[in-house]
Amino acid sequence: MRRGIVLPHSSGRKAAGQSVAVAALEGHEHLPATEAGREQLERVLGSSRFTSSPRCQALLRYIVEEALRGNVESLKERNLGIEVFRRDAAYDTNADPVVRIAASEVRKKLAQYYFDSGHQRQVRITIPVGSYVPEFSFPDSAAENGSGNHWTDNEDHTVSDTSEEVALSPPAALQAEPARYSRRMLRLSIAVVGAAALCAGLAWRAITAPSALDKFWEPVVASRSPILLCLGQMRASSVQLDPIPSRNPGQSPMSIIGPDGIDNVRMSIAVLDDSITLANIAGLLRSEHKQLIIRPEASTSYEDLQKGPVVLVGALNNDWTLRLMRNMRFQFNQDPQMREWWVSDQKNPGVKLGRMVLSNHLQITQDLAIVARILDPETKQPTIIAAGVAPVGTLAAGNFVTDPQSLKDLAQSLPANWQNKNIEILINVNVIDGQPGPPRVVSTVVW
Repeated sequence: MRRGIVLPHSSGRKAAGQSVAVAALEGHEHLPATEAGREQLERVLGSSRFTSSPRCQALLRYIVEEALRGNVESLKERNLGIEVFRRDAAYDTNADPVVRIAASEVRKKLAQYYFDSGHQRQVRITIPVGSYVPEFSFPDSAAENGSGNHWTDNEDHTVSDTSEEVALSPPAALQAEPARYSRRMLRLSIAVVGAAALCAGLAWRAITAPSALDKFWEPVVASRSPILLCLGQMRASSVQLDPIPSRNPGQSPMSIIGPDGIDNVRMSIAVLDDSITLANIAGLLRSEHKQLIIRPEASTSYEDLQKGPVVLVGALNNDWTLRLMRNMRFQFNQDPQMREWWVSDQKNPGVKLGRMVLSNHLQITQDLAIVARILDPETKQPTIIAAGVAPVGTLAAGNFVTDPQSLKDLAQSLPANWQNKNIEILINVNVIDGQPGPPRVVSTVVW
């Protein structure tokens, strides 16, 4: 098989701005190099594998077009996020893995495309794992033309000489051996073919199997309805600004006062950790080209929860989270004075897990969070919950549900067919300088 690979440097083999792969395309189907590459790109993008995913179409088109132009230096994760997925120039590629997720999908779809009948002899486009630079390969011309050293059924298997003809018949004593030999070869061939088919099947399954991240979000992503992201809030009666001169030139506390006094003003305030969680989840869903509706919990009605999939962010500052969790094993609780918070376990009543008590010197070093994915029996909609006792726990829960590795590790401990069941996960996280460390799964409930 002849092969051309797109490389940043081509060791002198580039010509007139072409990459090695483009040069190798010359002569294919008697088309100029870039035209042959683009013609194959259009075949692939027009297939049913890609027409169902505009995101994959956009990424594959961009990287192939840039490679054919010789602009392989631009095929970096951050640049692809900016140019293809319209991310901000300073976006965090670790927090928003849209390019890595989309590239993985493109690789699977390409493998599926070339596996389909009729595509094996086309120019092959691949994207190596760990790179965004496409490679091109071609069917062997000898194989396409049917030439090469092989027997045909109508050939006479004898050797001729100008003086006499010598037959290729074995001695009489060996006449009985071919039958046994043929049976052994048949059994060996069947075994080899069976093993090859098994290996091919396993490889194909590994390529096409959805990831744990895909399986976790599938009930939400599969819906054609817009996804409601409901953000928890802290409702305050007044706001007093910091008297630090650099922040407040007036050097005195400032309050927002209503027409009849300060108590008439009620403000809904979003917590930073909750907002970051919302942004991370929204980025993941946007990468799937889903339509999102973002609302604070105070402005969310029960009717809103019935219209489509729901993602609830926050616990004790989100009434809908508390209401939808009331029949689950692990639940968030607080005392009437709202000075103490914890997670309760319905199998161990009275135990306050992750208990926190409000004080002037409260320093959070650990937090508990709950991640849940359920089909809510009341709204009849798939619902995902990411919430912590404290806001840092909510941030940890958001990191968990958007991290492919965390969900992959979780899936290894779950029963078969878990993707079609309700799941509740209790997570413990260490907190260092206000930031959550790696999450540790304490308990999972699947039903």
